[in-house]
Amino acid sequence: MKQKAAKRASHSNGNGIRPNERTDDALISAGIKLFASKGLEGTTVKDIAETAGVNISLVSYYFQGKEGLYRTCLEKFGKDRLVAAKRLLVGPTSVEDMKVRLELFSDEMFECYLREPDLVSIIHREADLSHPLAVEVFKGSFIEIFKTLVVFLNAAVENGILRKNVNTHIAASSIMACITYFMRSDKLSAELFDLSIVSPKYREEVKNQISQIFLEGIVSHTVSKEVRVASR
Repeated sequence: MKQKAAKRASHSNGNGIRPNERTDDALISAGIKLFASKGLEGTTVKDIAETAGVNISLVSYYFQGKEGLYRTCLEKFGKDRLVAAKRLLVGPTSVEDMKVRLELFSDEMFECYLREPDLVSIIHREADLSHPLAVEVFKGSFIEIFKTLVVFLNAAVENGILRKNVNTHIAASSIMACITYFMRSDKLSAELFDLSIVSPKYREEVKNQISQIFLEGIVSHTVSKEVRVASR
């Protein structure tokens, strides 16, 4: 451990990295920035080294190449989100409990977007491209987040909170699609409508509406009763 720390210190000196910044941290920061803008295939090892301000050989020294760096960037982010999902999406005991937990989950997703916009961009980009390495990383974390949400909804069905005929896979997909939409379209929404989840007030409204629409629908209670009567 001491020997590796010494190597980090020796490699960091004279390479344009601040004295208190480790070389691997600099490479991760550079990787996140480049993978977000160019993607995995469009980013070269030379790009990463130049952006980090280190010798090109250090990409292989710390991460066995750009693929290893890419994996490192996504894995920690995904695992941290999975830990949060498992903490928040515990089987609900009531409608109100479920609403609160869904809002906390939405808020966690939005907050990570605000903290790490480049990492979220990488996830969206590589998910669209279905890159084999991305798919492999996703299976270990992001897919598990989705499965955690499905288990949460299954518990809600078992506890009589959701209808028995609810397809929880489709329901979980709908919730994730809604949350993802607000993250992916945020910059455009800010430009066209002057609405952004960067605003705490708007973010609060969005997460409240997501849970409310999911649990209560958008049809008024009066119309809903009329529909039920008519369908009998």
